[in-house]
Amino acid sequence: MPSKLSVSLFLFVLLSAGTARAQDLVLSGVVVTPDKVPGKGWAVIKDGHILSILENAPDHAGGPTIETNGIIFPGFVDLHDHPM
Repeated sequence: MPSKLSVSLFLFVLLSAGTARAQDLVLSGVVVTPDKVPGKGWAVIKDGHILSILENAPDHAGGPTIETNGIIFPGFVDLHDHPM
């Protein structure tokens, strides 16, 4: 189970304006999708949007790769931890 700190870091990276949206970003961790849980996976973020979910590490990325050491739910918003 990811800690609140790792979830907060993940959301901060996704939602922060500026440099994170100007370049590609790759998040690595256990990816959970509606269809399956492939285990270790990579979420490629481009311009603030999920570009792809990969089961193998991308060959190259235009930005940093962040090892979350946690669980990634692409597109999921946890309403319990988000103030209005």
